[in-house]
Amino acid sequence: MERVLSKLEFKIEILSRPDDVAEFVEQAQRAADTEKRALGFLPDQAFKQAADQGKLLVAVVMRSKRRTYGGHLLHGGVFPYAKIFQVFTLPKFRSRGIGRRLVEEIVRRAETHQFMSVLAQVADDLGANRFWERLGFELIRKKLGGRTTGRQINVRIRELNTLQLFGLATTDATSPEDLKLISRFFDVSPTYLLDINILFDLVKKRANLDEVGRIVRASFNNLVRLAIADEFIRELERTSVPNPNDPILEFALRLPRLQKPPSESIKNIVEDLGKLIFPDQVSHGTLRQQDLSDLVHLTTAIYHQASGFVTGEKAILRARTLLQTKYSIDVVGAEELAETVEPSYSSETQSIQALFEGQMLQGKIVPDDDQCQISEFLDRMGCPRQLVQDAARNDPGRPHRKLIVTCEGAVVAFGSWDIPSAVRPHLQVFLCVDEDHRAVTLAVEFLLDSASKESLYDYPVQSSLRLLPGHVITRRLAISHGFRPAANEASSTTLQKVSLGQSVTSKNWVNVRQQLKTGMNLELPDSMPTFQSIRQTFAIRTPTGQIVHLSLLELETLLSPALFILTGRVGAIVPIRRVYAADLIGGGRQLQLLAGPEAVLLRERTYFSHPRTAGVFTKGIPVVFYESARAGGCASAIAVARVARVEIVSKNSASTELLRRGVIDRKILKNICLADTVVATTIDSIMTFRAPVRLERLRSMGAVDGANLVTARPLRAERLVQILEEGML
Repeated sequence: MERVLSKLEFKIEILSRPDDVAEFVEQAQRAADTEKRALGFLPDQAFKQAADQGKLLVAVVMRSKRRTYGGHLLHGGVFPYAKIFQVFTLPKFRSRGIGRRLVEEIVRRAETHQFMSVLAQVADDLGANRFWERLGFELIRKKLGGRTTGRQINVRIRELNTLQLFGLATTDATSPEDLKLISRFFDVSPTYLLDINILFDLVKKRANLDEVGRIVRASFNNLVRLAIADEFIRELERTSVPNPNDPILEFALRLPRLQKPPSESIKNIVEDLGKLIFPDQVSHGTLRQQDLSDLVHLTTAIYHQASGFVTGEKAILRARTLLQTKYSIDVVGAEELAETVEPSYSSETQSIQALFEGQMLQGKIVPDDDQCQISEFLDRMGCPRQLVQDAARNDPGRPHRKLIVTCEGAVVAFGSWDIPSAVRPHLQVFLCVDEDHRAVTLAVEFLLDSASKESLYDYPVQSSLRLLPGHVITRRLAISHGFRPAANEASSTTLQKVSLGQSVTSKNWVNVRQQLKTGMNLELPDSMPTFQSIRQTFAIRTPTGQIVHLSLLELETLLSPALFILTGRVGAIVPIRRVYAADLIGGGRQLQLLAGPEAVLLRERTYFSHPRTAGVFTKGIPVVFYESARAGGCASAIAVARVARVEIVSKNSASTELLRRGVIDRKILKNICLADTVVATTIDSIMTFRAPVRLERLRSMGAVDGANLVTARPLRAERLVQILEEGML
């Protein structure tokens, strides 16, 4: 038997001209006949006719100036829609990229001739579906195969980068589902003005020394910019002993300083602030010099539009809400700001492992002291040296997330990003994935989902995703997660997204609206609309100043994970056993000893239930998951998600794709009920509760009946809001 050759031992050439492929036609036909179940049956003359018409591509392997047949691709179609009928690679040359080369050659030719798309049809039960997914062919529908086989056929399509006047909905920058985000300069940090007592805490080693030290460290890491006011210097000059040689004054003179505002501005703002902060002293004419100095400090911060004022003055801190509303400035204590810029943080990202085609796939955080795997992988993928160095850095006080996905210990994908904070709710994300690996979809889904979930800390996060050129699969999956090209940047390797990470109700609408406006320059309507349907539209003012109209479903996808629980929007509550909860909704807290299903790495997952629940689930409905007490469960509502699709399927013929996104195998599926069919509910925007809502509480609010949630049941709008506000807000 001829030995298997390495990539370095041969050169692949793609032939297409009729004269060139003529000598390989019979070999291609004989090869196809060995895989009739996968490739189908073609008459004897089909290959000859295809070769004569230039519709047969042949991959030849060049060895010692001799050409050997390695594989072929048979194509056709009518302009502007190309079709691929067969792709075949000889077994001894597989896993060498020949199939990918053949398909990409057709894609290149089709784009050159302004075709709109390339279509391929693949039997649902074939492993080749993974191959087409990796090459960017999306599943758009299913159809029945021949009567003799009883198979279902997946119709897959790849939209091409050509000017399209008509066609399927696209996912480029012109898509209507776009918030038109602007590529930001993420290193422009918010400015905080320091009160004089904060400096005293630092230099005199007072009680807040540790907190102030963390703030100063954050400024060195460019997370915030610290400054003082001219009034700061004036106050020190008045109070310094000895004067003018006070070392604290000498130190302060070298700090960044905001100039004193014009006298008229000071007079007007100080007068108004005095009434807000020191109303009694102002009314009685007893305002102290120290109080007046504090007001001038605050006025300087407001005039220069600083992000915040750091102070220990209790009267100013008590007026925080009023100052935020009227002057858009935040006043904050040293301890709170220290926790904001450098949180006492414990990782929410879990290590996950799953079985994929009989192999162990694992997604995990990379320890700071273990960078070798990352560097070797990035070098192998041809990453620029600067990216490799950035991936290895670990700045004190600026925590950085690094995740890898491995298959049987070998790295398949790497992702990295700074962990965001309230003062910098921005993520610069870098992904590098081996797109030739069979597990590329799972790896990308896991990393994108992990990055999006960094928003789950009470504030939205804007992400800038950097991809390597030519990574079409990663880009396509990022688009499905809500990433879009920036409105002010044509680069196809950088995408933008906002992750809200919250359930929005009437209770927190104003706060979320303010967060999006301040941090991302996105403006929601002033007040929360009443629910009409999942297709009702929102008028959103984008960072470019445009008004775009997005449906409720589109808005939730672009801000995912997110749910807008408008007044009157109903939901559902469904039971799930503890043994399945961790895999379906991420309820587990530790790496499991046994590998989970592929679903644990996917954004969309499937929940199977009795056919009588078909009336409970509809597209777009929010679903609360209740973990039953059975087998050690917590008897609590633990998570919420959104229904993406609902299908009634036969237990015997449920597609491999549905089972792949589920957490049960076909044997367990058959035992769900006695009926021949089940309801397959695909969910997304999965968010776990911080405070699980106990069964007793669910019962007291009327969300549970006497049957104690043995099956799915509808949730009235007010009950849904109660559960989410107690579980998440």
